Amino acid sequence: SPFAGLVGKLEVQAGAIVPGGGALVEVVPDNGVEVRVGVESGDVGHLRIGRPVILSSVIRPVSTSGRIRVISSAVDPATRLVDVLVSFPPSKEFLLGESVRSRIEVASGEALIAPRAAVLPEAGHHVFFTIEKGRARRHVVRTGLENEKEIEILGDGLGPGAPVVVLGNYELRDGMAVKAERAP
Repeated sequence: SPFAGLVGKLEVQAGAIVPGGGALVEVVPDNGVEVRVGVESGDVGHLRIGRPVILSSVIRPVSTSGRIRVISSAVDPATRLVDVLVSFPPSKEFLLGESVRSRIEVASGEALIAPRAAVLPEAGHHVFFTIEKGRARRHVVRTGLENEKEIEILGDGLGPGAPVVVLGNYELRDGMAVKAERAP
């Protein structure tokens, strides 16, 4: 091989006759290892070349970081996902062909986060109750990023650390006297 690397595939068996010009082995350069990850087509618009990616083994407790090198412009017909190639530094931790999990951060920033149960839908907007001096205070809020447990809240008069109502909030009205109890 004209360069140092890893044997990616052995093309012949012991004792086989190889025709002239036939491949014997596939060598992957140490610095050319990449991971192909599948991304839902709806999420591709959030990705950018060079964005960091955390890669971790599905089976073993090893991980490394890499960067997006290529974002395909087509959906793979077999997986129905868009291929994204992630380059990462040479690592002896990962095996060629190993299954990995990837985490790509698409946005970051500072925000107020509340439990999903604290944010109530109401006639085209959302409401959120905090407790001030023993009274419920109603806030009309907009929502931002969310996951299955938490939701970003945006609105005036909100700040970190205020007690939030997560149980019984459907029955509350602004200014109603409340007795707060800490969640277990």
